[in-house]
Amino acid sequence: MLEKRKKDRQVCVGNVYYTNGNGGPGETVRTARCSNVSRSGMCVFTADPIPPGSVIKISRIEKSSNRKAASVRWCEKLDEHLFREGISYLK
Repeated sequence: MLEKRKKDRQVCVGNVYYTNGNGGPGETVRTARCSNVSRSGMCVFTADPIPPGSVIKISRIEKSSNRKAASVRWCEKLDEHLFREGISYLK
């Protein structure tokens, strides 16, 4: 299979935290499990799907006020409560 990625990915084992809003008061921070990461994005596992095209804010620190904006490129259902998403950082 031809590799389409522009940046090399590194294995990333651990939690990342994301929101799907602007970080306002009362916004829910959700947890995802990181699979791999690069300078341009990451692959994560979540309990609920994040639809492709969604813009999220993501960080490796749960209580961070400095989350990186990212776009969900694809979402794959692996099980009833397990999804894998490809995330691309926005500039």
